[in-house]
Amino acid sequence: ITTTVPTKDGYTFMGWGTSATDTSVDYASGASYTANSGTTLYAIWRKTITVSYAANGGTGSMEASTCYMYNADTSCSITLKANGFSRANYTFKGYGTGSSVTHNASTAYTFSSNTTLNAIWQANWYCSTGTLTQSGSSYICVAQNAVQSGDRHCVSTYSCSSGSNWINRDCTGCSSSLSGSDTTQYLQYSESECNSYGSRSNMTAPWCEEFQYWWDSSAGVCKKTAWWYEPICDYECCSSYGYDYSCPSGWNHYSGSGSSMKCYRAATQG
Repeated sequence: ITTTVPTKDGYTFMGWGTSATDTSVDYASGASYTANSGTTLYAIWRKTITVSYAANGGTGSMEASTCYMYNADTSCSITLKANGFSRANYTFKGYGTGSSVTHNASTAYTFSSNTTLNAIWQANWYCSTGTLTQSGSSYICVAQNAVQSGDRHCVSTYSCSSGSNWINRDCTGCSSSLSGSDTTQYLQYSESECNSYGSRSNMTAPWCEEFQYWWDSSAGVCKKTAWWYEPICDYECCSSYGYDYSCPSGWNHYSGSGSSMKCYRAATQG
């Protein structure tokens, strides 16, 4: 058999076969033909089709997939690989030749030319603080400990006409002589003294308080508004006594299911 190797643009000559549809070689170039009859040998051509995978914003690498077209074949089949890329705060959705999914991972497709498939990602909603919660068509972060250490977060207002009804603190200093919007403010303990102050009943953390006396002209009484600081347990004082609370900047009161003493803010996507 001739040692001359034929050529075909885009294809590799593999050898000779006894049928035009052969994909396996019967005779190599230069081999001996020993049959005692004439025959026709057909060149076997092979074209490699390569599917490459692009991370498209992700990290990692994936080896390309290949298949072979023989002779008159117009395409060949490749089972795409499972995703091997990763991307923080994104979910892999499939592969695509553009920006949308056209091919699913671990699924067989036919290809007639070299192709690059992009990983297609969907941005996740996530929270750096709190629990991701769906609220209608939106996502929010809900946190019970969103109030930071030292924030003024427990609030209660009492009428001074009730005397010493404010948990061991009476309305001393509150006087009906206050008029209109006049106020007098007292700081019982500074924030720097909080951590050195003793524990309060039913609470595990030190506390301190700031309070203000003011005249409620509509009710005709002097009132006392107190803010509690609790730098270790952020919401325990509020939940113990049922008082209102305030959320830190950028957070709002949460009114959803199980909302007791919780704050929320919008979740981040991607």
